[in-house]
Amino acid sequence: MSGLEIIVALVMLAGIVGTIVPYFPGILLILAGALGWAILGDAGRAGWASFGVLALIGVSGMVLSTLLSVRMTAGRGAPRWILGVGLLGVVVGFFVIPVVGALIGGPIAILLAEFYRVRDLGRAWALTVRALKGVGLGILVEFATAVILIAIWVGVALVA
Repeated sequence: MSGLEIIVALVMLAGIVGTIVPYFPGILLILAGALGWAILGDAGRAGWASFGVLALIGVSGMVLSTLLSVRMTAGRGAPRWILGVGLLGVVVGFFVIPVVGALIGGPIAILLAEFYRVRDLGRAWALTVRALKGVGLGILVEFATAVILIAIWVGVALVA
């Protein structure tokens, strides 16, 4: 394994962590690593063909993840913008409470927005849980996509 492949593998491992951390560009890091390998490596056509396949699978996984999250959230009566409120909560939480704030800020922001919207804590809680399940399903889809992308890249890198 060359030095370039080790660097690409490390970038891809950071990408797999990124799929678990909400709103972190996990799959994009994996694709960036594959693109760097295709450009700088000596895999030739195999490198570019594998990058094309990885890009297609990666973009499909990101779109599916987003669609599932939004559909699950909106399917129970929550507006689609509620995930944006969750993202804002993640960002604010990250800066207010280092390390764990991002994990706490998103759900609290969604709960507060839902409570403001429906004026019923029980219903707001149920909608928040549903939104978090949607986000969780999206994270699971992105993680599975990342594992598939890395497995394909490893297979191609070993052959090339």
